[in-house]
Amino acid sequence: MTEKAERAPLDELVGINLEVPKREHRVFKVWCIEHEITQVDAFRKRFQFFRVKKGEAR
Repeated sequence: MTEKAERAPLDELVGINLEVPKREHRVFKVWCIEHEITQVDAFRKRFQFFRVKKGEAR
């Protein structure tokens, strides 16, 4: 079985479209490289941080 076939429907990877200024994207990309973290992981960690801060994390 492939990795995609083994995932639950809500765990399937999907793309999200975010529009940010080119400069902001470049700063984010460079920061991620400098800190050896993927852009996806940086996004996930920050989202989790905000959820905890707002008391919404499960």
